[in-house]
Amino acid sequence: GQVEHNVSITRTHKGDGLWPDGDNHNLLQIFFPKGSELISNNWLNNNDQDRVMTTDNEGKLMLFEVWFNTPVGQNKTLEFTYRTPNIIKDRQYSLIIQRQPGAQNCTIEQTIEFPSAIKKSEGSVDFEKISSNSIKTKFQQNEDVSVKVEF
Repeated sequence: GQVEHNVSITRTHKGDGLWPDGDNHNLLQIFFPKGSELISNNWLNNNDQDRVMTTDNEGKLMLFEVWFNTPVGQNKTLEFTYRTPNIIKDRQYSLIIQRQPGAQNCTIEQTIEFPSAIKKSEGSVDFEKISSNSIKTKFQQNEDVSVKVEF
């Protein structure tokens, strides 16, 4: 069946605002399996630059994108929920997190809960198993990574 995902992304701007530093302007692009549906979102500074756009890149993926601008010395959080069509194939689930070119010191932390017991698949980033059906990862992202589990 369909899978519902709740996502929270927080960016922290640690700059001092002195030239050439300034507000961080970032177009956040998130790719989802084709047929996914954005259910809800909470764009905290909901203005013209913070609207979501949904496009189909004529492949197996859809793109949700939003301007995610973070003022100097502040945090900004985006929260959204989306639903995907059945994405579990041959009792395997895979999530690819691609590093943004130029991004530095990006910490990724996630918790994923599954409907049944899982085990780590070959080629997956390391994770802590919280229970028989949930995992937690936290890592510095210096390259693209995959989270892969088997049921």
